[in-house]
Amino acid sequence: MISFLSPLQFLWTIPWAVLLFIVYSKQSRSIGWIKTNVSVRFQYQFSRYSGKTLKYHFIFLFFMGLFLIISAAAPVSRGSVEIKEETGNIILLIDSSFSMLASDTRKVHSEKPKNRFAQAKEFAVELVTSLPEYSFGLITFSGIAAVHSPPMRDTESLKTFIENLPLHNFEHTGSHFKSAFQSVIHQVIAKPGNYQVVLISDGEIPKNQKMDFEEELNIFQNKDVPVHCVGIGTKKGGSVRFYVSYFQMENTGEGSGRTDLAGTVKRETRTKTVTNIDTYRTDEYMEKISSKTDGEYIVVENKKWIDNIIPALKKNGKKTTYTNAPGKQDLSVYPIFLFLLFFVIETLFLFRNFKFRRNT
Repeated sequence: MISFLSPLQFLWTIPWAVLLFIVYSKQSRSIGWIKTNVSVRFQYQFSRYSGKTLKYHFIFLFFMGLFLIISAAAPVSRGSVEIKEETGNIILLIDSSFSMLASDTRKVHSEKPKNRFAQAKEFAVELVTSLPEYSFGLITFSGIAAVHSPPMRDTESLKTFIENLPLHNFEHTGSHFKSAFQSVIHQVIAKPGNYQVVLISDGEIPKNQKMDFEEELNIFQNKDVPVHCVGIGTKKGGSVRFYVSYFQMENTGEGSGRTDLAGTVKRETRTKTVTNIDTYRTDEYMEKISSKTDGEYIVVENKKWIDNIIPALKKNGKKTTYTNAPGKQDLSVYPIFLFLLFFVIETLFLFRNFKFRRNT
């Protein structure tokens, strides 16, 4: 079914028809005068029109203008339209387990980060800043995976969100790559396109945890989704301190301090270390992941930064995809084509008429 986006453009038909009628009337009277006052022998030197040919010519001109008016009214038809997309999606996988609290980090790019997690967030933010032409998604993981955003172009909001990311809850700690990869696969399947993954982690997993993600890596291979890995932390390792805090309630008077009850304030008196857990960067799994998926592996503590991974990301680059979606197909090209056809015919007619008069 054909509809028009600007149907008011058809009002131009009225002045166009009035103009042609006025010109036709004057031309018709002129031809009548020639037929009355000029010998038949010489009439062709003044005009080749007869009453019928003049009428047909002005009908021809009317339709010629009508085609332009129809085109201006923007005719469309409902149906399936082909959409061209330049897709370049990068999904950030950031390790948010408690081992990322270790402070065995060094100054690589700016100031020395507070811990591995801070360094991972700094790396992610600068990567997003350096590739504004790509869409970025965000997933954090520990013992579970949390999908914060599918790939999107609103990079400023994403960078603010990354800067304020917290670690996962203690009960979900531990790095579980399998669940993170499954979350990526769900996005890849839900919206096909060109995807890459940047995994930022220390690569360490709990000793009693089995890392079986062969199936997910095979899917990445089949879908041409490279996983680039960024190692955070050192092999020498660091430690994460788990402690409890002790507080006491002091009477400081109503309205002073941060009160839990009227006139009292809670103050920390001491802390007690429960345990220190040693943690180390582990390259084994990260190297395997990047190698099997044709990705790049860099280690921040080896003075590697975003400049060392951007070439690999741009190598896979952005791909052009075509998808069919319900929409409106523009039909204005067809009346424009008819107008041009009529214009050529009109031009040839005038040229022939001019040549005839010159020869006679």
